[in-house]
Amino acid sequence: MGGISVGKLLILGCIVALIFGTKKLRTIGEDAGYAIRSFQKALRSDEVTTQSSTTEESVDSFSFAIEQEPSHSSDSQRHS
Repeated sequence: MGGISVGKLLILGCIVALIFGTKKLRTIGEDAGYAIRSFQKALRSDEVTTQSSTTEESVDSFSFAIEQEPSHSSDSQRHS
């Protein structure tokens, strides 16, 4: 009750095609497809950028921690 059946969708599609024309609908579809692909590409490139910057930050913090550690070799030489 109140649902949209396949028959109703076909009738609606025919009416829309008559109003706008198939060429206009094809152009709209191509534009929508291009926009979706561009959006997905931007998401993927942003994801890669975020992953690489996170890796760089962890490498930087690791090298900083190594630089801050006192040298254990000089301590062992003093105790000998």
